[in-house]
Amino acid sequence: MKLVNSLGYAVLGAADGETGLDLLAEHPEVSLLLTDVVLPGGLSGPELADRAHERRPDLKVLFMSGYTEIAGAWAGRSIEDTELVRKPFRKSELAAKLLSALRG
Repeated sequence: MKLVNSLGYAVLGAADGETGLDLLAEHPEVSLLLTDVVLPGGLSGPELADRAHERRPDLKVLFMSGYTEIAGAWAGRSIEDTELVRKPFRKSELAAKLLSALRG
């Protein structure tokens, strides 16, 4: 979160996917969901994104992961069609991916 804050973005942090969904419901001003592919608590990042899009179809999503080869978490998505920043990443790489995801 500190890295994203240092890029000038306001950040809401969630410990797991369910908490993230609650925050999105409470904060309609949020325009981007930045989530890891693998999350604690039962929901994967792609599942979180799907559930968030059910409520907010316009919400932009950027995934991050060091384990992009975990096919089960992608639930039929094409990695090529997904905004993804691969860990480890540099601040400049994250900044570029955030901007790209926000622009859609």
